Amino acid sequence: MSIWKFTKSTSVRGLILNADETHICLIRREKRGQLYYVAPGGGLEKGEDPIVGLRREVQEETGLTLEAGGIARLGTIEFDGTQQVYYSARTQGQLIAPSGQEASLLWQKDNGLFHPEWIAFSALKDLPFVSPVVLKLLVAYPEQGWPHAEFHVREKERATRKLKVS
Repeated sequence: MSIWKFTKSTSVRGLILNADETHICLIRREKRGQLYYVAPGGGLEKGEDPIVGLRREVQEETGLTLEAGGIARLGTIEFDGTQQVYYSARTQGQLIAPSGQEASLLWQKDNGLFHPEWIAFSALKDLPFVSPVVLKLLVAYPEQGWPHAEFHVREKERATRKLKVS
């Protein structure tokens, strides 16, 4: 088992499957003229256990409750001085509007749109998912499942798509 140092620049992200494993929960972001998708999650509070933090962030952003015992660490991506630790998880729940601090971000002009969605695995390859590494994992999941060993990757680029101005 590897030991990771969780710092202020560490966040946790959940790759959350629906009950029949046909869809994944992602957050649609429209910010500063860019459209992109991210996995639900966020920063850890001081001294917070990563699993507790993941459950809290997912509940705040999506309203979903993660199944007990169904959370597994997949790996870590480093980008621009930050660390994102990814976990797989399952839920039986339905998406609801964000709560807590995330609710205030939903429509703020400076923060853009923040909207949780269930996305079919078949639609993933065409989405501007911010992490190319995670997008590859998601596209491969229906055929290969999650990786058997934890990954640790340094990403150099992030993907977004310009929004069309109407």
